[in-house]
Amino acid sequence: MRTVAFCRLAALLIASSAAAAFSCVPASVFQIWDELFVEPAQLQVSPSILVLQVDQDALLVASGGTTPYDFQITQGSGSISPVADGRVDYIAPSSSTVAVIRLVDAAGDDTVAIVIVNDTSVAPLGLLPSIASLEYGESLTYTVVGGTPPYWFSVASGLGSVGQDTGLYLAPGTDTDAVVRVEDSSGRSSDAAVTVRASPPELVIDPMSVTIEAGGGCSFSAMGGGGSYVFSATGGTIDSVTGAYTAPVAQGAYTVSVTDSADIAVAAVTVVQAVDPPLTIVPSSVTLLLGGESYRFAAVGGIAPYTFSMTLSSGGSITADGLYTPASGTKLVKEYIRLEDDRGIGVTATITLKKP
Repeated sequence: MRTVAFCRLAALLIASSAAAAFSCVPASVFQIWDELFVEPAQLQVSPSILVLQVDQDALLVASGGTTPYDFQITQGSGSISPVADGRVDYIAPSSSTVAVIRLVDAAGDDTVAIVIVNDTSVAPLGLLPSIASLEYGESLTYTVVGGTPPYWFSVASGLGSVGQDTGLYLAPGTDTDAVVRVEDSSGRSSDAAVTVRASPPELVIDPMSVTIEAGGGCSFSAMGGGGSYVFSATGGTIDSVTGAYTAPVAQGAYTVSVTDSADIAVAAVTVVQAVDPPLTIVPSSVTLLLGGESYRFAAVGGIAPYTFSMTLSSGGSITADGLYTPASGTKLVKEYIRLEDDRGIGVTATITLKKP
């Protein structure tokens, strides 16, 4: 073998000398030696043995041999996707398998890689909370569920920072819509969204305190907070949307509250006092004859205009301005009339009807 090689070398050297004689560029002795003895590196695929979980993927790289290369799955399942010359991405199936991937070069030489795919029934990887809202400078510690520890955290997009090992996210001092990502030891990942905004102005109610007369009205308003206000009151009535409030007839201290969309509430104190002067009906009680003449009642105090009405009648009637006409009959009866002022505050009077 060596004799043949040296004979070939001698022939090439003679050819090189002849080329020089005819002013051709001769090949060097080293080039001739490489041509004779340097062979291509052995064909290899890396890694040649690989263990994956279901649905994972891995990069296989060819080297040595003669390009171009051809990858083929000759046993088991999964798929391969070309990445670049000599590189493919093997994608594991959704069930366990042992895949044999054959690499063939242009010279027909081949080698194989073996991929073992395991289904360990690991719970899906998740990150809690999956959606969060924070204010500037606030922090949140994420909790990982499922997957295979250890875990690594990162901010995939947006602003803010997160502890790689702790999952503690710190919101920045500016608006951002960030994505926090966790990756487990098997290469799986899960994302969580976090919105960072400035804290809203403090929720306030106006007026914070007010004194009104019984049956009187007042309008409350709200500012700041999260908007979408809802009003409520411990006494009297209030429009839950507009804040229009009507005090009760009974004197006392009552609370008017407003709640915003963030379920934050503030309260105002409303003091209800008697109407000055008090509303009265004159007389507050009277005895009249059945079927007798009409009788006029009078209103004192309160706020005009006034309205009279019957609340319990056995046949009698009263005009809006207080002129009462007794019921007729022979049996002793009682009737009641009501007086209301302009704010709806009312008082009653009793009428006793007897036989003539």
